[in-house]
Amino acid sequence: MNCGGSYSYSCDDEEDDDSYAPSDEPMPIELSNEAWNLYLDFKEELALIKINEALEHNDKDYNNWNRKAIILEALNRYAESEECYDKSLELSPHKVIYENKARMLYDWASQLLEEDKPDGAKQVIRRAIGSIPRDSVGKS
Repeated sequence: MNCGGSYSYSCDDEEDDDSYAPSDEPMPIELSNEAWNLYLDFKEELALIKINEALEHNDKDYNNWNRKAIILEALNRYAESEECYDKSLELSPHKVIYENKARMLYDWASQLLEEDKPDGAKQVIRRAIGSIPRDSVGKS
């Protein structure tokens, strides 16, 4: 089972420079960073709560959707993870998000095979292949 660690990537280096009004409430970026730190400390349930709070403030942040997908994957909630990757890609189709989604789908298919569910694994593999951007087919 993959806990994420070195295989899960966030888009920190691609953060948008959003300005937020001063408030006593934590800002979405603070909530997002807190969620990510909780995830890195293997506190996925708490991380999920924080990333959901960040998304309540701003549901147009592709990086928060990517982070939520990674957290859900760590919780083996693959279908929800896939939905979050799709939302992140809809907002901003970064290569790292495609790579994260492909890795998650591979892990999900592997788990289904271990559970002796080959038909489910085939469906997930088909979705993985279908999610490859057309402009990257045949490129190395």
